[in-house]
Amino acid sequence: MQDAGLKKSYAESLLSSDGNKCFADYTHLLKEMEDYEDKFLEEEDSIEDMEGDLDPCPKIQISQEEFEEWCAPWKNALVINVLGRHVSFKALEHKIHRDWAKNGAVRIIDMPNDYFLVQFKEEEDYRHALYEGPWKIADHYIVVQRWRPFFTVTATKVRKIAAWIRIPGLPIELYHDRFLWRVGNKLGTMLKIDKLTSIHSRGKFARICVEINLNKKLVSKIDIMGHVLKLEYEGLHSICFSSPVAKGTLVTTDSGPKSEELYGPWMLVKHGRKSGKNLASKARADISQGGTDMTSSQNNHVVENLHVQDKHNGGPMQKVSFQDKIRNQEGGKNPQRQRGNTSTQNLSGHKKKHVMIHHHSNMPTIVTQSSQFIHIKVRCGDSHWFCTFVYASPHPQFCIDLWRELCSLASGIDRPWALMGDFNAVLKNFERKNLQTKLWQELEMVLHREEVIWFQKSRCKWLTMGDRNTRFFHGSTIVRRRKNRITKIINDEGEWITEQPELESFVTGFYKELFHMFPSLSNSEFEEIRKDMNNEEIFATIKSMNGFKAPGPDGLQAIFYQSQWNYIGQEVCNMIRDIVAQPEKVAEINETFITLVPKMENITQLKHMRPIGLCNVSYKIITKLLARRINNIMGKLVHPNQCSFVLGRNSKDNIIIAQEVIHSMRSKSGSVGWMAIKIDLEKAYDRLNWNFIKETLEDIGFPLKIIELIWNCISTAKFRMLWNGEMLESFSPSRGIRQGDPISPYLFVLCMERLFHLINISVTQKLWKPIRLSRSGPELSHLAFADDLILFAEARLDQVEIIQACLNLFCTSSGQKISQEKTRIFFSKNVNWNVINEISSSFSFQQAENLGKYLGIPLHHSRVNRATYSGIIEKVTQRLNNWKAKSLSFAGRLTLTKSFLTALPSYTMQTVWLPRNICDDIDKKNRQFLWGDTSHNKKVHTVSWSVICQPKNQGGLGIRNMRDMNMAFMMKNCWSMITEKDKLWVQVLSSKYGCLDGILPRIEKKQKISNLWRGICEAWNLVKMHIRWIVGDGAFIKFWFDRWVPGLEALIRAALSFVPAEELSKAVRDYVNIQGEWDLGRIQSYLPGEIVNLIRRLDPPCIANGNDRACWNLTNDGLFTIKSAYEIIGSMQAPTSHPIFKVIWHWKGPERIRTLL
Repeated sequence: MQDAGLKKSYAESLLSSDGNKCFADYTHLLKEMEDYEDKFLEEEDSIEDMEGDLDPCPKIQISQEEFEEWCAPWKNALVINVLGRHVSFKALEHKIHRDWAKNGAVRIIDMPNDYFLVQFKEEEDYRHALYEGPWKIADHYIVVQRWRPFFTVTATKVRKIAAWIRIPGLPIELYHDRFLWRVGNKLGTMLKIDKLTSIHSRGKFARICVEINLNKKLVSKIDIMGHVLKLEYEGLHSICFSSPVAKGTLVTTDSGPKSEELYGPWMLVKHGRKSGKNLASKARADISQGGTDMTSSQNNHVVENLHVQDKHNGGPMQKVSFQDKIRNQEGGKNPQRQRGNTSTQNLSGHKKKHVMIHHHSNMPTIVTQSSQFIHIKVRCGDSHWFCTFVYASPHPQFCIDLWRELCSLASGIDRPWALMGDFNAVLKNFERKNLQTKLWQELEMVLHREEVIWFQKSRCKWLTMGDRNTRFFHGSTIVRRRKNRITKIINDEGEWITEQPELESFVTGFYKELFHMFPSLSNSEFEEIRKDMNNEEIFATIKSMNGFKAPGPDGLQAIFYQSQWNYIGQEVCNMIRDIVAQPEKVAEINETFITLVPKMENITQLKHMRPIGLCNVSYKIITKLLARRINNIMGKLVHPNQCSFVLGRNSKDNIIIAQEVIHSMRSKSGSVGWMAIKIDLEKAYDRLNWNFIKETLEDIGFPLKIIELIWNCISTAKFRMLWNGEMLESFSPSRGIRQGDPISPYLFVLCMERLFHLINISVTQKLWKPIRLSRSGPELSHLAFADDLILFAEARLDQVEIIQACLNLFCTSSGQKISQEKTRIFFSKNVNWNVINEISSSFSFQQAENLGKYLGIPLHHSRVNRATYSGIIEKVTQRLNNWKAKSLSFAGRLTLTKSFLTALPSYTMQTVWLPRNICDDIDKKNRQFLWGDTSHNKKVHTVSWSVICQPKNQGGLGIRNMRDMNMAFMMKNCWSMITEKDKLWVQVLSSKYGCLDGILPRIEKKQKISNLWRGICEAWNLVKMHIRWIVGDGAFIKFWFDRWVPGLEALIRAALSFVPAEELSKAVRDYVNIQGEWDLGRIQSYLPGEIVNLIRRLDPPCIANGNDRACWNLTNDGLFTIKSAYEIIGSMQAPTSHPIFKVIWHWKGPERIRTLL
């Protein structure tokens, strides 16, 4: 037997039952700081007497700072073990790296007793492993615990696990989240619902994840309105009920006699052992014995600190602590004893149950006593009163005697009587069962809640303490609050705000603007929308209409109003103003024909046709006028990701971004994958909810009279279908907007913006994880052109829920519906197939290797080649086959070639650097059609194609060469890189390819570049050659090499002599003196005098003029045009123009004669 005087070893201390005290000053080391400031233990170096005996258990001093520093690397660590099965290190390591290592490295360390320590480099992976379970390996649960200081696996017991529970045969109407959460909370702590259960994809059983307590019986059945359903627990292979459980996938609990036993962690059946029954019996005995001890300790009721004031003597009230009284009762010294007397009385029959009475001078008199009570008489001066202390027996048969004796006492008492103690009685029968156990559990719950509250306030997420609510948490909370308190902040003007009212106003205004759905309209914008419609504005609206478009039910085209305005103009204006004043009158002219336009050939279903509304022109005047006003503020209301019906934006912007994203996804590497979801909305215009439109307009802040006018325009419409040229029955719609109504596209775009607000809020709250094509690039979460929508996010399961929540909320509110059949998901190269299958099945969308076309342009999922854009050739061929070349003259074929065939590929050329063979094939088709070639009859081409493609003033016919046209469009993209840096697609390209932030981007070829960037690189030198500079501050413009003097080329070309190298590197501002005037004295010898004088007449650079600006040298206004770019490309190979050609083409004769000449 170990000597009691010897100290325990370190290992014995750790493994002992009171191991929580092994680090006695642990709470002291994590100072709970009464002054809430950092204090550290002082370490002193002492010289030990090496000749003496060593301390068998020396105390090692560790400072708080050191301990926190050593704990820091393990704050993102988890302790795991596999429940009921031994798993090899390699198998578990493979599982962890596959499922948990999403963003960074994961390190696994094996520990005793089949435990493993998993250390995460990235906190996001740590949270994923901790919260996204339960996890399984070989169909056994992986129990996951946070690492905590002094974690010992020998003292760790598995009490709670997260398990999947099935509810077979659950009626489909109860597949509801609220119901399933109620069920889960009855079984344990509800964690989550299986995704397939949430979307009603699994009808055989519902599946929920619940944290169950293995110390309690498993719930076997649930009662739903009189219907009893059994529960099934997945993966609990090693749970023992009344006898060992055989291996299997499911364990079904039963509420019969066999399940009446208590369960706990001791019921984990070890493989190869058959002692489950003995183990269960032993555990039940232990629990039974533990319950007796608990009852005994809980019923140890003592009247503590009972004190009586001696009124007769006027002495002060005396208090004696409970500990002192115990020492007194056991024979110890009591410092309070000199001030008064304390007597103790035993309740016979109950060991160590005492009543302690503290008094001053008069000793209370015991009148009577029994095994369950003591009845005393207490004198106070001339009067007295009675007091009875009760400790009733827990056995009901003995309590009968107690109550009989108390009734007998009551009959003889005529003075005040105090009756107190533990009566072991309850008011209701259900309280009798495990009353003390319940009280203890309630106490534990209260203490736990208090601990959690202060733990949350302290924000010590890396620490898991073993003790209760301590001053450390209180101190950490105060320190954190002091650190988080903001006393000053910089506003948008760069000024410090320190006053509390100003701070509060600034913060409120900032977040009010941040979370407001739409930007607030300024007073001028508000007045511009609500102002009266005058005659000039109405006539300008009519003039902007295409005069010969299809008429509405009244049969009048816009050309009628345009040509007869002098006669009917005033009446039309009066009608418009009357409708604006009384919006309900718009119903008189709000009739519409609906004609069906096929979307494809060989129509078999009505959904293959697009309904187009033919409205009356008189009605379209109102909505077009409203649309023109709304168009002026669309750029403010709509995010840059939406490019339709916004001034300065077009489909090219989003096509470029989509191409660059797909290009990056093709070569994506790393642990974080991406996904692109191409959403298809079914009948988007036709499903739009009218109330949703009205709410959107109100949220923007439109004037009420304008909202009422728009509401009547969409709600009073009457439709007639045109079917094979005949009018069908009239009907009134209850939702949707008309394609063909001028205001419909603007209303639809504004309503779609509500979805993008949800997405942006999710991104701001860091729920939606957008993608970046480079570290410094903009975040991309979505692209939209009207109803053409692509969503981008990281390829993770938690993103599925966020995306679905946004889409479902928007669709429910707006009336939209997503087509499950046409919606596609594309994943980046580095996404695992298991993740792909899980995400695709969760969305119920089809996974695709190719998203097809976006806004009419094929997305580049592979290298661009002839096959990628063979569709352009097919379109040209199809259109040529519809025309009869024999029935057209040469002049007619020339007109069609110039107006259509050369314009057909232009849309594609804006965003694609077409292969040369594609351009040559298009030129070949145009050439054959122009000369009248057929498959059976080849004509003689009397003039070469290169001559025909020359400009008219140079002897050609003005047909544009496809290669040169493609180069001109690439030059336009280069120019946008210089002048439109605020556009989203320019920011994406600049960040992806590392362009400088200067005025001129750095355009150069690199490895793994996209098709568009290759075309931009090819065109860049041509653009640089024709840039002219407008001097601002003169900091960027090179004095000798850039074109900045009007009418002159680079000054280096006019130099009279050799210019020193130090002069060549200078900018324009370097030739300005301190007074802000030109300082050209030192370079007069290098330039002719007339050039120096010309420079002196120019305004010198100044900071007030802003930055230097680039302009296009080939136009008078300095703006880039495709025409000027094409001409400069052609001028490199074309002869000089001749005046005779200009005379011929300006002659107002027949086209065929001019062509012949």
